[in-house]
Amino acid sequence: MIYALDESNRIVGLTDDCNLPPVLQEKESVGKRSSSADVERILELNPDLVIVSGLSPDEIVNQIESAGVPVLKYWALHVDTLLPMVEDIGLILGEDDKAEMLRDFIESNYEIIEERIENLSVNEKPNVYFMSMGHFDWTGNSISSAHKRIVDSGGVNIAANLEAKVPHVDLEWVIEQNPDVIIYSMSYSQYEGSTPTIEEMKTKRQEIMTLPGFDEIDAVQNGRVYVMDISMASGMTEVVTLFYYAQWFQPALFQDVDPESIHQDIFQKYFDEGLVGHWAYPTL
Repeated sequence: MIYALDESNRIVGLTDDCNLPPVLQEKESVGKRSSSADVERILELNPDLVIVSGLSPDEIVNQIESAGVPVLKYWALHVDTLLPMVEDIGLILGEDDKAEMLRDFIESNYEIIEERIENLSVNEKPNVYFMSMGHFDWTGNSISSAHKRIVDSGGVNIAANLEAKVPHVDLEWVIEQNPDVIIYSMSYSQYEGSTPTIEEMKTKRQEIMTLPGFDEIDAVQNGRVYVMDISMASGMTEVVTLFYYAQWFQPALFQDVDPESIHQDIFQKYFDEGLVGHWAYPTL
């Protein structure tokens, strides 16, 4: 976000998972993940502000704030939390106009999806099972970001009424629910590079489709099993994820949309480079 607002010179350090655009990896590293950042190293860099993700534990936040450094914490996993973050960062950096343009870009694309699905009946929406963070048997209920993403893209979340926010389910239950679509979120630990390869995605998809009993599921029988890179489901690429979902759920309504092209636009316009890596498989 800071890079997109042309203020990356202000960044004195970041964790290794802040890898978009890749040029930011030349900055000083303060740890591999936000959840395990090196507080001592952060404070040595003498920042005026630290921005952390929703995965950052309170212990790390408290240590930084106790040293007199303010902390902003964002969980930008959906457009409704992303847009306020754009406004905040623009205000802090004194780039209100650029932030407004970025907000308009994100919001206008999001509204395309909203307008096309708003009149769909429940019967016109596919039942979706979301496999969370590299697991076959973890999903998201009605208060999860996964649920909101499914609903906002024209689908129905089969796990909506489960009690836990991130429920652990039996795969027999998934078979019984017989989802029309399965989406698997591929986590960082499952691939070697900054994004998974097509081969890695194909292998994971095949593994899902050959799970015991899954051959009975409509999603498998109809080839509607999709694999995506977990890093897409946050930040500026979130709107690209929503377009992929919408196209997978409602292909007739989104046949004229090319999510990869929108993804390329983001990289070229805001990251100053072409789109690299693989993010979703298979694409329509």
